[in-house]
Amino acid sequence: MRLHPAEIAKEIKGHSFFKSFSEDLLLQVSAMIHSASFKAGDFILKEGQKNDSLYFLRSGKVEISLAGEILATFEHPGEVFGEMSVITKNPTSTTVKALTDVECFAIRSEDFAHVHPKDKDRFQALLYQIYCFILTERLMKTNEKARLFEILNRELHEAQKALTEGRGGRVLLVEPDKKQQLPVRMALGGTGVQLDLAGDAEAAREFLKNNKYDIVLAEDSCVEVLKEVHDGKLAPHAVLLTSKDVQGNLQVLEHNRFVEHIISRDAEDKNATIRYVLTALGKLLNKNIFGVEKYLTWGVEVQKKTVSHSSQREQLRDDMVAYFKKNGCTQYCSRSCEHRDRRDVNERDLRCPNGCAR
Repeated sequence: MRLHPAEIAKEIKGHSFFKSFSEDLLLQVSAMIHSASFKAGDFILKEGQKNDSLYFLRSGKVEISLAGEILATFEHPGEVFGEMSVITKNPTSTTVKALTDVECFAIRSEDFAHVHPKDKDRFQALLYQIYCFILTERLMKTNEKARLFEILNRELHEAQKALTEGRGGRVLLVEPDKKQQLPVRMALGGTGVQLDLAGDAEAAREFLKNNKYDIVLAEDSCVEVLKEVHDGKLAPHAVLLTSKDVQGNLQVLEHNRFVEHIISRDAEDKNATIRYVLTALGKLLNKNIFGVEKYLTWGVEVQKKTVSHSSQREQLRDDMVAYFKKNGCTQYCSRSCEHRDRRDVNERDLRCPNGCAR
């Protein structure tokens, strides 16, 4: 069903792209807007193809990728894509794919010519001002990604260095999905650790029959291999690779009591998986398991307090509140201070809403 321009104007007026538009101009633009629907899996834009439409997300979730690598996902109403190819008139530089059913508003570049002559100059000025705003925002996000990439790169280098300087070892990976084998291969490449790959349980049994391993990693569909490793003492460490959340991992442990170690990975985040694998295997192979620093990102400051008696609890709580205050967690502090004289403060009360460690 085609929406009336007044309905479209009412919907888009809250979007950052249109906030500077007057009511009259907003109605003019709304008269140009077309509705566009896409099914999950559809390609809205394809890298290298011509595009003449500016898209505004109404509902659903889209994925932005370049050369097969995911750059971002959009799922908030009003988010814009397709603007670069409309501005430059060059082929689209990225691919936009619908991850769910998606509803969009679209304006074709040819429709910009239909703006009333008296508003055209103002419209063009506003349009390019908004383009500048969008591009600046994208640049800021790109800079932040670059910063995080540098941190991750440093972490990976340190973890690989620890493995390289260790005693080496031999690892068997049981993983049917070749795409998910890649992060483990990348993690261990050049570290001196020998990696064997088994695509299923039968292949894993053949490897185990003929070789000795320090660690056996298995994806959760092949968890029976870990039971055989545990029961037959075929390797010092049996590790489960899973994409489940914490609750799901607890259920795995409940039904598989022989599982001693879990690496929780993100199937869509190759870099994170490399980091988790490196950290976990480095700890096990080098027999250097303890220390909270291994679990934290580079640059995090670890605060240490020695506790010898329960009477220190109040002072420790005061120190913790002061530390969060120093780091700007005012909401946390107000909640904690309300309860600081109570003896039944629980973990929920002491969780920092800004995401800091407790």
